[in-house]
Amino acid sequence: MLNVAKGYRERHLPADVLVLDWFYYNTMGQLDFVPDRFPDPAAMNKQLHDMGFQTMISVWPRFTKQSRYYDFILKHGWFEHLADGTPTNGLPYDRAGSDIDTSNPEAARWYWGVIRDNILSEGFDCLWMDETEPDLPPNGSYLSVGPGTRYFNIYPLVHTSAMYDGFRRDVKHRALILSRDAYLGSQRNGTMIWSSDIYPTWDAFRRQIPTGLDFTASGMAYWTNDVGGWQYLPLVHHPAHAPLLDPSDARENVGGYDDYPELYARWFEYGTFLPIMRTHGSRKYNEVWSYGKQAEPILEKYLKLRYQLMPYIYSLGYKTYQTGAPFMRALFMDFPNDPKIADLRDEYMFGPAFLVAPVTEQGATSREIYLPAGTDWFNYWTSERVHGGQTIKVDAPVDILPLFVRAGSVVPLGSSIESTSQAQKIEHVRVYPGADGEFTIYSDDGNTYGYEKGDFKTTRLHWDDAAQRLTHEGASAWTEPDSQILERVTP
Repeated sequence: MLNVAKGYRERHLPADVLVLDWFYYNTMGQLDFVPDRFPDPAAMNKQLHDMGFQTMISVWPRFTKQSRYYDFILKHGWFEHLADGTPTNGLPYDRAGSDIDTSNPEAARWYWGVIRDNILSEGFDCLWMDETEPDLPPNGSYLSVGPGTRYFNIYPLVHTSAMYDGFRRDVKHRALILSRDAYLGSQRNGTMIWSSDIYPTWDAFRRQIPTGLDFTASGMAYWTNDVGGWQYLPLVHHPAHAPLLDPSDARENVGGYDDYPELYARWFEYGTFLPIMRTHGSRKYNEVWSYGKQAEPILEKYLKLRYQLMPYIYSLGYKTYQTGAPFMRALFMDFPNDPKIADLRDEYMFGPAFLVAPVTEQGATSREIYLPAGTDWFNYWTSERVHGGQTIKVDAPVDILPLFVRAGSVVPLGSSIESTSQAQKIEHVRVYPGADGEFTIYSDDGNTYGYEKGDFKTTRLHWDDAAQRLTHEGASAWTEPDSQILERVTP
């Protein structure tokens, strides 16, 4: 953990959260740390905090018979259980313990308490609640609220609610919970949801795009996936086309998967324009310098772009907080009158400005993109202006994610930072002319719930295209003269 953090800071690369996955403990449900690997978790977290990192830690709801809390939970009847009261214990291929029944309010409050006292007390900031489906299907078993067959899907809601309610009672900073699954209402629990243990293949990558669009359309705005895929890499994979990135200096990490650095780079580009940018997987290493010298500058480029766009992205979160509408969305949500986009699955909007069209074909250096009708579009990289309502072919070398910006967009860009714990200035407000435009910049302390009581600032920007003038009202978002902040894109 410390070496990874130092690697990012020595390279002056931005990153905010380091995630500690499972089996830092002795046995499932022990809720402890293996002493020779984690002799002082609190001191580790203090060092990481001093470097501007927050930490997230994986906690599972399962308890083996050997774990220290099993008998206590059994005595109170707090396990998901069979009709005779026997705790449900795994599937035929998976006997890894029984799930605590957090539909029981007493069990939920106790469970939060042991996590608070054993885990969060060591300085961890947020929780990865893995296996929130639960992994032991409740069909045929029983929960406190009733038969699992009837209440089959509620576990992700009650489980994350237990954590969120605990955060609000006992922790001063905002709750953040990574959950493997969701149920209606989970979004109110400070949760973000990811698409579980996907494969590191081009096909899996391709299918993540419509998966995410379907999911966010259901009202769960903070969706993400394991950039690069989670499952172990195949020992050997020979691509149909010559790899666009050389894997030879990353063999320790990618083995014989010749096109994996290319796949990872393309996936990372796409991940830059997800509600949560997050990488995870079963490679030996997963830092941006772990995939070869040709991949490294591409990954750095998009990591820095993500942070440059942070004022825009954080403001999108405010809009979602106000309305519930997702800021990553299928094109039909923004262009309902264009029939050509009704079933377009590999492009999407990221907020009101950006149209994102990931490259998901191995070896491809161009792709066709449909630009919705009713507006002009600017190529983000070249500033070329194109009329909507047509399909165009664009160049997409391996370091370029096809990205277009709608005419009339007003995009705030931030200064260079290494984490969001640092103050980020508005460095530019980039305007894409061709239509009137609006955008509201939102800011708060980023840490507390003060915003619920009005402790936040908004700056409303307006672009008058006829007058070619940017005006703003509300809180002051910058101190420099407007002429130094305004960046008007010229085709």
